[in-house]
Amino acid sequence: MSKNIPIVVISCIRDLPMLALQAHSMSIYYNNWLPANLKKQDIYIIINESKKDEAEWYTTFNQLIKHWYEPFNLKILSRDDIPCSWSKWVPSQKNPWAVGWETQQILKFAIAQEFDTLGYLVLDSQNFLINSWSVDLYPTNDNRLPYRPSHFTMPLDMWYEYQTALGMEHSPPNDSTLNICTPVFFNTQLVRSLLETKSNLAEFSEWFRTSTRVKSEFTLYHLWAEKNGGIKKYHYECPSWSGYYLRDSRTFDIEFDNYIKDFRKNSFQAWSSINHRAWGDMSNEQYEFLHTKLDEIWLYGKYHNEYRNTYVNIQI
Repeated sequence: MSKNIPIVVISCIRDLPMLALQAHSMSIYYNNWLPANLKKQDIYIIINESKKDEAEWYTTFNQLIKHWYEPFNLKILSRDDIPCSWSKWVPSQKNPWAVGWETQQILKFAIAQEFDTLGYLVLDSQNFLINSWSVDLYPTNDNRLPYRPSHFTMPLDMWYEYQTALGMEHSPPNDSTLNICTPVFFNTQLVRSLLETKSNLAEFSEWFRTSTRVKSEFTLYHLWAEKNGGIKKYHYECPSWSGYYLRDSRTFDIEFDNYIKDFRKNSFQAWSSINHRAWGDMSNEQYEFLHTKLDEIWLYGKYHNEYRNTYVNIQI
Protein backbone atom coordinates (compact mmCIF):
# COMPACT_ATOMS: atom_id res chain seq x y z
CA MET A 1 0.00 0.00 0.00
CA SER A 2 1.33 3.43 -0.97
CA LYS A 3 1.86 5.91 1.87
CA ASN A 4 1.07 8.79 -0.46
CA ILE A 5 -2.21 10.64 0.15
CA PRO A 6 -3.54 11.91 -3.22
CA ILE A 7 -5.72 14.98 -3.58
CA VAL A 8 -9.00 14.78 -5.51
CA VAL A 9 -10.89 17.72 -7.02
CA ILE A 10 -14.15 17.54 -8.97
CA SER A 11 -14.36 20.32 -11.55
CA CYS A 12 -16.97 21.67 -13.95
CA ILE A 13 -17.07 24.47 -16.53
CA ARG A 14 -19.09 26.78 -14.32
CA ASP A 15 -16.58 26.71 -11.47
CA LEU A 16 -13.32 27.00 -13.42
CA PRO A 17 -12.66 30.48 -11.93
CA MET A 18 -12.71 28.92 -8.46
CA LEU A 19 -10.38 26.13 -9.62
CA ALA A 20 -8.01 28.80 -10.97
CA LEU A 21 -7.75 30.45 -7.56
CA GLN A 22 -7.27 27.05 -5.90
CA ALA A 23 -4.52 26.00 -8.31
CA HIS A 24 -2.77 29.37 -7.97
CA SER A 25 -2.90 29.11 -4.17
CA MET A 26 -1.49 25.59 -4.21
CA SER A 27 1.40 26.63 -6.42
CA ILE A 28 2.33 29.20 -3.75
CA TYR A 29 1.41 27.60 -0.42
CA TYR A 30 1.30 23.82 -0.87
CA ASN A 31 4.58 22.31 0.41
CA ASN A 32 6.06 25.78 0.05
CA TRP A 33 9.09 24.81 2.13
CA LEU A 34 10.16 22.56 -0.76
CA PRO A 35 11.68 23.63 -4.09
CA ALA A 36 9.35 23.16 -7.05
CA ASN A 37 11.19 20.08 -8.32
CA LEU A 38 10.45 18.26 -5.04
CA LYS A 39 6.71 18.94 -4.95
CA LYS A 40 5.58 15.45 -5.92
CA GLN A 41 2.00 15.60 -4.68
CA ASP A 42 -0.46 13.53 -6.74
CA ILE A 43 -3.52 15.55 -7.75
CA TYR A 44 -6.53 14.07 -9.55
CA ILE A 45 -9.06 16.28 -11.30
CA ILE A 46 -12.30 14.70 -12.50
CA ILE A 47 -14.22 16.70 -15.11
CA ASN A 48 -17.88 16.58 -14.11
CA GLU A 49 -19.14 17.24 -17.63
CA SER A 50 -20.26 15.09 -20.55
CA LYS A 51 -17.75 14.25 -23.27
CA LYS A 52 -19.26 16.83 -25.60
CA ASP A 53 -18.53 19.63 -23.10
CA GLU A 54 -15.02 18.56 -22.18
CA ALA A 55 -13.43 20.54 -25.02
CA GLU A 56 -14.76 23.77 -23.53
CA TRP A 57 -13.41 22.79 -20.11
CA TYR A 58 -9.96 21.99 -21.51
CA THR A 59 -9.76 25.25 -23.49
CA THR A 60 -10.18 27.35 -20.36
CA PHE A 61 -8.10 25.03 -18.20
CA ASN A 62 -5.15 25.03 -20.60
CA GLN A 63 -5.22 28.81 -21.01
CA LEU A 64 -5.84 29.87 -17.42
CA ILE A 65 -4.97 27.10 -14.98
CA LYS A 66 -2.70 24.33 -16.25
CA HIS A 67 0.60 26.12 -15.59
CA TRP A 68 -0.13 26.37 -11.85
CA TYR A 69 0.04 22.55 -11.63
CA GLU A 70 3.53 22.22 -13.12
CA PRO A 71 5.18 21.34 -9.76
CA PHE A 72 2.70 18.51 -9.12
CA ASN A 73 1.81 15.10 -10.53
CA LEU A 74 -1.49 15.91 -12.21
CA LYS A 75 -3.93 13.38 -13.67
CA ILE A 76 -7.19 14.48 -15.31
CA LEU A 77 -10.05 11.99 -15.56
CA SER A 78 -13.31 12.11 -17.48
CA ARG A 79 -16.68 11.53 -15.80
CA ASP A 80 -17.84 9.46 -18.75
CA ASP A 81 -14.97 7.04 -18.16
CA ILE A 82 -16.61 6.13 -14.84
CA PRO A 83 -19.63 3.86 -15.51
CA CYS A 84 -22.38 5.35 -13.34
CA SER A 85 -25.40 5.56 -15.68
CA TRP A 86 -25.15 9.35 -15.88
CA SER A 87 -28.09 9.56 -18.28
CA LYS A 88 -30.45 8.89 -15.36
CA TRP A 89 -29.36 12.11 -13.63
CA VAL A 90 -31.76 14.50 -15.35
CA PRO A 91 -31.61 18.26 -14.55
CA SER A 92 -34.70 19.68 -12.90
CA GLN A 93 -36.53 22.71 -14.24
CA LYS A 94 -36.27 24.55 -10.93
CA ASN A 95 -32.58 24.04 -10.12
CA PRO A 96 -30.87 22.57 -13.21
CA TRP A 97 -27.45 23.05 -11.59
CA ALA A 98 -28.32 20.61 -8.77
CA VAL A 99 -27.79 17.48 -10.85
CA GLY A 100 -24.10 18.33 -11.20
CA TRP A 101 -23.89 18.92 -7.48
CA GLU A 102 -25.20 15.39 -6.96
CA THR A 103 -23.07 13.64 -9.58
CA GLN A 104 -19.89 15.17 -8.16
CA GLN A 105 -20.69 13.44 -4.87
CA ILE A 106 -20.72 10.07 -6.62
CA LEU A 107 -17.37 10.85 -8.27
CA LYS A 108 -15.76 11.48 -4.86
CA PHE A 109 -16.58 7.88 -3.99
CA ALA A 110 -15.87 6.29 -7.38
CA ILE A 111 -12.31 7.65 -7.50
CA ALA A 112 -11.36 5.34 -4.59
CA GLN A 113 -11.04 2.54 -7.13
CA GLU A 114 -8.03 4.37 -8.62
CA PHE A 115 -5.88 4.23 -5.48
CA ASP A 116 -3.80 1.81 -3.45
CA THR A 117 -3.43 4.23 -0.55
CA LEU A 118 -4.67 4.48 3.01
CA GLY A 119 -6.76 7.47 2.04
CA TYR A 120 -7.24 10.53 -0.12
CA LEU A 121 -8.07 14.17 0.45
CA VAL A 122 -11.22 15.61 -1.14
CA LEU A 123 -11.34 19.28 -2.14
CA ASP A 124 -14.17 21.31 -3.58
CA SER A 125 -13.31 23.89 -6.23
CA GLN A 126 -14.20 26.65 -3.79
CA ASN A 127 -11.30 25.77 -1.45
CA PHE A 128 -8.02 27.69 -1.71
CA LEU A 129 -4.92 28.00 0.44
CA ILE A 130 -3.99 31.17 2.31
CA ASN A 131 -1.25 29.66 4.50
CA SER A 132 1.42 27.02 4.15
CA TRP A 133 -0.01 23.47 4.21
CA SER A 134 0.49 19.87 3.13
CA VAL A 135 -1.13 16.52 3.77
CA ASP A 136 2.24 15.55 5.25
CA LEU A 137 1.53 17.85 8.20
CA TYR A 138 -1.14 15.36 9.31
CA PRO A 139 0.49 11.93 9.41
CA THR A 140 -1.52 8.77 9.72
CA ASN A 141 -1.97 7.54 13.28
CA ASP A 142 -2.31 3.75 13.69
CA ASN A 143 -3.55 3.65 10.10
CA ARG A 144 -6.10 6.35 10.87
CA LEU A 145 -6.56 9.64 9.02
CA PRO A 146 -7.27 13.04 10.58
CA TYR A 147 -10.78 14.43 10.73
CA ARG A 148 -12.53 17.51 12.05
CA PRO A 149 -15.61 16.78 14.18
CA SER A 150 -18.55 19.14 14.06
CA HIS A 151 -22.12 19.68 15.13
CA PHE A 152 -24.43 18.21 12.47
CA THR A 153 -26.01 20.97 10.38
CA MET A 154 -27.70 19.05 7.55
CA PRO A 155 -31.41 18.11 7.52
CA LEU A 156 -32.16 15.41 10.10
CA ASP A 157 -34.52 13.69 7.66
CA MET A 158 -31.54 12.93 5.43
CA TRP A 159 -29.56 11.50 8.35
CA TYR A 160 -32.35 9.08 9.21
CA GLU A 161 -32.99 8.21 5.54
CA TYR A 162 -29.35 7.18 5.18
CA GLN A 163 -29.54 5.12 8.35
CA THR A 164 -32.60 3.32 6.96
CA ALA A 165 -30.91 2.78 3.60
CA LEU A 166 -27.86 1.28 5.35
CA GLY A 167 -29.97 -0.95 7.58
CA MET A 168 -29.02 0.92 10.75
CA GLU A 169 -31.19 1.68 13.74
CA HIS A 170 -32.14 5.34 14.01
CA SER A 171 -29.95 7.32 16.40
CA PRO A 172 -29.39 11.10 16.32
CA PRO A 173 -26.06 12.69 15.32
CA ASN A 174 -23.74 14.13 17.94
CA ASP A 175 -21.02 16.78 18.06
CA SER A 176 -18.40 14.31 16.82
CA THR A 177 -19.87 13.83 13.35
CA LEU A 178 -17.61 14.41 10.38
CA ASN A 179 -17.42 18.09 9.43
CA ILE A 180 -18.97 18.24 5.97
CA CYS A 181 -16.87 21.22 4.85
CA THR A 182 -13.93 20.33 2.63
CA PRO A 183 -11.05 19.56 2.77
CA VAL A 184 -12.03 16.10 4.02
CA PHE A 185 -9.96 12.91 4.23
CA PHE A 186 -11.57 9.65 3.07
CA ASN A 187 -10.33 6.18 3.97
CA THR A 188 -9.86 4.40 0.64
CA GLN A 189 -10.82 0.88 1.74
CA LEU A 190 -13.83 2.14 3.67
CA VAL A 191 -15.12 3.89 0.55
CA ARG A 192 -14.45 0.81 -1.56
CA SER A 193 -16.40 -1.34 0.88
CA LEU A 194 -19.35 1.04 0.52
CA LEU A 195 -19.19 0.79 -3.27
CA GLU A 196 -19.01 -3.00 -3.01
CA THR A 197 -22.38 -3.16 -1.28
CA LYS A 198 -23.73 -3.01 -4.84
CA SER A 199 -22.75 -5.16 -7.80
CA ASN A 200 -21.22 -2.30 -9.79
CA LEU A 201 -20.86 1.49 -9.91
CA ALA A 202 -23.98 1.94 -12.00
CA GLU A 203 -26.06 0.14 -9.39
CA PHE A 204 -24.42 2.09 -6.57
CA SER A 205 -25.07 5.43 -8.30
CA GLU A 206 -28.73 4.49 -8.79
CA TRP A 207 -28.99 3.56 -5.10
CA PHE A 208 -27.38 6.87 -4.13
CA ARG A 209 -29.70 8.78 -6.46
CA THR A 210 -32.89 7.29 -5.04
CA SER A 211 -32.13 6.47 -1.39
CA THR A 212 -32.57 10.01 -0.01
CA ARG A 213 -34.27 13.21 -1.06
CA VAL A 214 -31.35 15.44 0.01
CA LYS A 215 -27.86 14.03 -0.58
CA SER A 216 -24.56 14.32 1.25
CA GLU A 217 -21.57 12.16 0.42
CA PHE A 218 -19.93 13.17 3.71
CA THR A 219 -22.93 12.20 5.83
CA LEU A 220 -23.16 8.85 4.04
CA TYR A 221 -19.42 8.30 4.56
CA HIS A 222 -19.70 9.08 8.29
CA LEU A 223 -22.65 6.72 8.78
CA TRP A 224 -20.94 3.93 6.83
CA ALA A 225 -17.95 4.34 9.15
CA GLU A 226 -20.27 4.16 12.16
CA LYS A 227 -21.85 0.98 10.80
CA ASN A 228 -18.38 -0.54 10.42
CA GLY A 229 -16.85 0.11 13.80
CA GLY A 230 -17.15 3.86 14.28
CA ILE A 231 -15.59 6.95 12.75
CA LYS A 232 -12.68 6.81 15.23
CA LYS A 233 -11.68 3.38 13.95
CA TYR A 234 -10.67 5.10 10.70
CA HIS A 235 -9.94 8.68 11.82
CA TYR A 236 -8.51 10.64 14.71
CA GLU A 237 -9.51 14.13 15.81
CA CYS A 238 -6.99 16.87 15.13
CA PRO A 239 -6.82 20.68 15.23
CA SER A 240 -8.72 22.34 12.42
CA TRP A 241 -6.80 22.94 9.21
CA SER A 242 -9.64 25.04 7.87
CA GLY A 243 -12.24 27.51 9.03
CA TYR A 244 -12.19 30.59 6.84
CA TYR A 245 -15.53 30.16 5.10
CA LEU A 246 -17.69 32.70 3.31
CA ARG A 247 -21.16 31.52 2.36
CA ASP A 248 -24.24 33.14 0.90
CA SER A 249 -26.40 34.32 3.77
CA ARG A 250 -29.35 36.55 4.62
CA THR A 251 -26.86 38.51 6.73
CA PHE A 252 -24.15 38.45 4.10
CA ASP A 253 -22.64 41.85 4.97
CA ILE A 254 -22.04 40.69 8.54
CA GLU A 255 -20.64 37.37 7.31
CA PHE A 256 -18.31 39.19 4.91
CA ASP A 257 -17.02 41.52 7.64
CA ASN A 258 -16.35 38.56 9.93
CA TYR A 259 -14.60 36.68 7.15
CA ILE A 260 -12.26 39.60 6.49
CA LYS A 261 -11.69 40.25 10.20
CA ASP A 262 -10.56 36.66 10.83
CA PHE A 263 -8.73 36.24 7.51
CA ARG A 264 -5.39 34.45 8.03
CA LYS A 265 -5.29 35.00 11.78
CA ASN A 266 -4.55 31.37 12.66
CA SER A 267 -1.68 29.69 10.84
CA PHE A 268 -3.21 26.23 11.50
CA GLN A 269 -6.23 27.21 9.40
CA ALA A 270 -4.63 27.22 6.01
CA TRP A 271 -7.64 26.55 3.79
CA SER A 272 -10.21 29.18 2.93
CA SER A 273 -13.46 28.75 1.05
CA ILE A 274 -15.83 31.10 -0.76
CA ASN A 275 -18.81 29.36 -2.32
CA HIS A 276 -20.15 30.26 -5.76
CA ARG A 277 -23.16 32.24 -4.54
CA ALA A 278 -21.03 34.31 -2.15
CA TRP A 279 -18.99 35.59 -5.08
CA GLY A 280 -22.21 36.91 -6.58
CA ASP A 281 -23.50 38.33 -3.30
CA MET A 282 -20.46 40.59 -2.89
CA SER A 283 -20.90 44.26 -3.70
CA ASN A 284 -18.29 45.78 -5.99
CA GLU A 285 -16.69 47.42 -2.97
CA GLN A 286 -16.49 44.12 -1.09
CA TYR A 287 -15.07 42.36 -4.12
CA GLU A 288 -12.36 44.99 -4.52
CA PHE A 289 -11.54 44.81 -0.82
CA LEU A 290 -11.21 41.02 -0.97
CA HIS A 291 -9.02 41.36 -4.04
CA THR A 292 -6.73 43.67 -2.03
CA LYS A 293 -6.52 41.09 0.79
CA LEU A 294 -5.60 38.37 -1.71
CA ASP A 295 -3.00 40.64 -3.30
CA GLU A 296 -1.36 40.99 0.10
CA ILE A 297 -0.71 37.24 0.19
CA TRP A 298 0.37 37.07 -3.48
CA LEU A 299 -2.87 35.62 -4.83
CA TYR A 300 -4.62 37.02 -7.88
CA GLY A 301 -8.24 37.60 -6.92
CA LYS A 302 -9.93 38.69 -10.12
CA TYR A 303 -10.57 35.38 -11.81
CA HIS A 304 -14.20 35.99 -10.83
CA ASN A 305 -14.98 39.24 -12.65
CA GLU A 306 -17.45 37.68 -15.10
CA TYR A 307 -18.28 34.77 -12.82
CA ARG A 308 -19.81 37.11 -10.27
CA ASN A 309 -22.44 38.22 -12.78
CA THR A 310 -23.43 34.72 -13.83
CA TYR A 311 -23.39 32.81 -10.56
CA VAL A 312 -26.14 30.29 -9.92
CA ASN A 313 -28.95 31.16 -7.53
CA ILE A 314 -31.03 28.56 -5.69
CA GLN A 315 -34.75 28.59 -6.30
CA ILE A 316 -36.59 27.46 -3.16
